[in-house]
Formats: sequence, structure tokens, C-alpha cells
Amino acid sequence: MDITLLESKKESTNEIVTPFRSEYNFLKYPFFDLYRKSKRNIIQINEKIFRNNEQIELSWKVSRNIETNFPSVTAKKIHKYLVEKVITELPKPIINPIRLGSLSDICKGTNVSTGHTAEIKDALKDIVAALVESKGTFYSKSKKIFIDDTFHLYDRIIYAGQELPNGEKADAVYIVLGNWILENINAGYTVPLDWAYHRSLKGDITSRMYELLSLDFFVALEHKKEFVEKDYLKWCPYFPIIPQDKLFKAKKQLKSSFKQHLVSSFFADEPEFIPIPQQPNNWIIRFYIGEKAILNYQWAKKKSIPKLPVQSAKPLQIKASTQSKLTPSTSLIPNDRKKYIEFLKSYKVNNAEKLVNESPHPPEIMEIIVLDFMQKCTDAKAGKFKWKKTQKDWLCWAFSSIQYNRPNHIKTPAEILEEKKIKEEQDNAWRKPLDESNLQREYQDTYIQPILEKFKNENKIGWDILYKQQAEEFIKKAPRKTKEWFDEDPERVMFKEAITGKCVKVLKKTLNFLSFEDWLKNRI
Repeated sequence: MDITLLESKKESTNEIVTPFRSEYNFLKYPFFDLYRKSKRNIIQINEKIFRNNEQIELSWKVSRNIETNFPSVTAKKIHKYLVEKVITELPKPIINPIRLGSLSDICKGTNVSTGHTAEIKDALKDIVAALVESKGTFYSKSKKIFIDDTFHLYDRIIYAGQELPNGEKADAVYIVLGNWILENINAGYTVPLDWAYHRSLKGDITSRMYELLSLDFFVALEHKKEFVEKDYLKWCPYFPIIPQDKLFKAKKQLKSSFKQHLVSSFFADEPEFIPIPQQPNNWIIRFYIGEKAILNYQWAKKKSIPKLPVQSAKPLQIKASTQSKLTPSTSLIPNDRKKYIEFLKSYKVNNAEKLVNESPHPPEIMEIIVLDFMQKCTDAKAGKFKWKKTQKDWLCWAFSSIQYNRPNHIKTPAEILEEKKIKEEQDNAWRKPLDESNLQREYQDTYIQPILEKFKNENKIGWDILYKQQAEEFIKKAPRKTKEWFDEDPERVMFKEAITGKCVKVLKKTLNFLSFEDWLKNRI
């Protein structure tokens, strides 16, 4: 059975979900890097699990071609926002090649400037060139086996004017999906995700967290659990993100993502970091399942779902009075939608009620559309913007089209208030008493760093030699995992800070740095 929801009906007290198919294996395991200018060579995950009553070692590895970059943010946008949406709308069985549209259409669908078609071509090329190696990780639904094989997500890109497999000339951009993923999609081994919600999330870590936890939440709800728990260090490679060695750093790394999922009711409560005995740099993160996740589960239950292992947790009690941590703009009951209906009617839009009720956008995006429209009206009067047809046509398109992308500069009143609150907190931070860690930071930023910059500018060759020597010393003493990370990207901030710190210790002996204690006396 296909677990994908092709159509979803409006609930009386909930937002509309616009689902899209995401193949299970490529949802669970990472294929794309989350850094825009990726310097990564490989992503590799090694697992030890019990299967058929014996412990076995599994691995998932994605490696780039030496002449291309690792698939990163733009490549992921193409696959998630366009390819998977197109696949969702196609009837089964899906047959290669799959038409995506023109390069301009792809730019619009991924929020890339239409003048940057080269960026789209490079991203597609990166996807085709990236090699996946599965050792017992990729599950074939049709064959009912875990495979050991090397393969590609896309086998080929066909551009307009090139020859299609049937001998005709292509009228747009087509992709040829790899056989393994195509077989699984046709076999229904897909997971339903909310397309509009996915696109509304800010930050690649946030959207990736939604993908990963959607799998865990579904299984937890199947077993009547109210939360799931993830081992932080084991979970990081599935994004992939760099593990942090301090609790405050780990919380800061995930803070924005937690906040967005809490506000949207995907989380029922603030995630908890639970210490692990004898592992000072690792924690269990407990995620409480929110109403939005429960709603998605209820809709997806109309179809089948892959059976997955789940951690034990206490029984789930879903109450009608469950309190969600929502802002007014993200928890709109049907009556609140009337303001959008009345707004459309004021511009003489036909079928305004149907347009709002059947819109693929959640209410917070509708609010953005209205603000965006008002800004465009102002710009049009000033001669800075020109309507392609009429204001009414633009409103009909924006409310009904999945191609609408919120502009980054348009903020809702709730978002403006939140930004103002954050700014006030930052402005008032200086009022807090300075503890030793703050003083250490001030010592580094206002005293050590200027001297260091002066030395680097006046003696660049000497600095390069010193930095290289300290980097070699650092790697010699580093653990194996740290060496692997360093080989992938030696320019990571964590490595540069550590090596620079070693250089400073050497330079202190020759440049007569004041010690922290002496600097503190002078400061006072």
C-alpha cells in the first residue's frame, strides 16, 4: 500500500496539510550537505544493529565526484521543493524521464534568481555525480531486502533540445531517477510530509529536523508514546551537523529549530537535554510530540507505513484540551480565515471563500501574501513594480499556487515583535554582571586579537609557517573522528580556533603578551 497522502481534507479546527512523497531511505539517511558552500567530500554513517538475532554492521556513504561539489542547499531545494512535488502529482507507475519544466521554472520553484540558471545546472550536476554506497542500509520494498550496492539518486539530466530516450527532442528539463529509488516510489515506500510547512521553515537544520522526527514521531504514536529520545552524538551525522562538545553550544546550535517547531505545535513542549552518565559531551534529547505531528499521523494512518524500531517511552494520552504553544498567527480557526476571504472580496476576487479554504498555504503564509501584496501595491505606485496582469490575478495566483515563495524581507507583526524582543535582550546583555568567562572573552577580543592581527599582517609568511606547524601538532594528538572531520574540512571554525589558540601560546613567549591576570589588573 502507498503510505503517501495525495489529497487531504480540511479539518474543522486544523490547518490544511499539503503532502508530498519523500522516499523513505533518502529521508532517513543524509544525501545533501546543509552548508551552502560545501567543502565536504563524503557523508558516512556506520551503524551496529541487531537483525535476525545477530549484531551486524551497516553503512551509508555518499561521496562527491572529484570534479564536482558535494550536493548542498540548492540541490536539496530542487529535489525537495520541485522533484518530490512533481512526483507526488504524477500517476503511478512513474516512468523515467520525469519532466521538471524550464530552467526558469526550476529557479522560481526553488526561490533562486532567474538569472542564476548556472547555479541550477551545477546543483543538478552535483546530484548526478554523487555516489551512494549502501551496505545493508537501503531497503528495497519490492524485493523486501536490504541491499549492498552503489548507485545514484539521479542517473541523468536531459536539457531542452537534447534527445529523450524515445528519440524525441526534450521541450524542458528532465531527470532520470535511479532505479532503486524509482522502484521504491512505485512500491509506495514513501513518507508523507507537509509541503507548505516544510517550505515555511527557516533554516536547513530546521527543515531537516522536521524530516527526521516525522519518521520517529509516527512510530512512537503507533506504539502509544508521547515522546521520542535521540542520542545527540549519534543523531548529528543524520543531518549532517558538527557535534558540539559543550551543552550551551549544542542548545545554541538547535535553538532556532526548536523554537519554530514549538511555535507551530509540531512539538508539544520544549525539548529536554538529559545528561548521560560517563559521557560529559553527550546528551539524550527528549522531544514531546505536538498536535501538528499527531494530526499528520492521523491523516497518514489512512495508508500503510514502514515498520521501524522505536525506543520505549511512557504511554501517550491525547486530550482534547491539550495546550499548544502557538502564536495567534499560527493557530487560526476557520472563523479567523474570514479576514482573508473579506480581503479578497474587497479586490473583487471571485470564489474568494473557495480560494482561501482550498489554498495549499497555512495561515501564516496567507498573512505574508497579504503583506507582500500591499508592498507590491506601494511599489507599483512608485514605479518600482509592474503587475504582469492585474492585482486580482496576482492574488488568485498567490493564494492558490504552490510556486509562491515568501520574500525574506516581508515580516508578520508577530515576527517583528519577536525580532524586537531578541534585539532588546541583546542590547540589555551588557547590564548583566561580567563573570570570568565574559572577561576571558573580552581579553581575547580586545587585547589578544588586535595584537595577533597586527602580527599576521606584518609577518604573513611567518604566520603561515607557524599555523601549519601547529596544525600538524594538533592533528597528531587528535582522536580518530576529529581527524576524519579535519580531512573533510580543515577550514571549520572549531579547527581554526583550536589551532590559532596554539599559535597564540607560542607567540606569547616572543611578543610579550600580558597574562590574563595582569591584563585584568590594568583593566580595573
